[in-house]
Amino acid sequence: MPVSIEVSDENATGVASGIKSVNYTVTNMGQPTQDGTLYSYDKTAAGLKDLENHVTEQFDISAASNNSNEVRIDVTATDNAGTAYTVTKYIKIDTTAPTVQVSYDNNSADTSFGDTAYFKAPRTATVKVTERNFDASKVAAEIKAAAGKAPALSNWSTEGGSGNGDDTVHVATIYYGHDDDYTFGIGVKDIAEMPQQEWIMQIRLHRQNLQLIRQHLLFR
Repeated sequence: MPVSIEVSDENATGVASGIKSVNYTVTNMGQPTQDGTLYSYDKTAAGLKDLENHVTEQFDISAASNNSNEVRIDVTATDNAGTAYTVTKYIKIDTTAPTVQVSYDNNSADTSFGDTAYFKAPRTATVKVTERNFDASKVAAEIKAAAGKAPALSNWSTEGGSGNGDDTVHVATIYYGHDDDYTFGIGVKDIAEMPQQEWIMQIRLHRQNLQLIRQHLLFR
């Protein structure tokens, strides 16, 4: 996941000390995963014109090392006068696809009429979706009844997960209680199914006070 950094050192008088350094750190659930220096000014400036007042850099966040909903990005810009300002953003990264498991409470089928299984009593299907970033609106369940009204999924309940939450389980049921010939299919997507994200951080440095002037999220 790319992160673009734009830093400018400006003030109303046009006199600024210039950008000294730009550094970043990334933590996942409180544990450091990445850090680095994006820019460092190590020259001896002969005059104001030799100072660097605008820096644009980019780095990539490792999805494999930061697969959680608690990813923190800190970017610190420091000018040559020693004034520093840190911008912090929190993001979510989800690289784990959801899984679906379907089980039934009544498995006593009568196959004496051929290959088709018939059940003499109602059946309840239990659907379990294992997914950290679950969205019920992204569950596509197709339930059909040949003769009557098809049943529907119940409301979802959640069984808490551990760690980064990838093992969180969401449960719903389907009750088949009438004589009919039923068919059932289901598909699930998580909320991470979206265009690639790119964080843009733009920082304006002032000699006395560093101020963030814009942060936004772009979808492309």
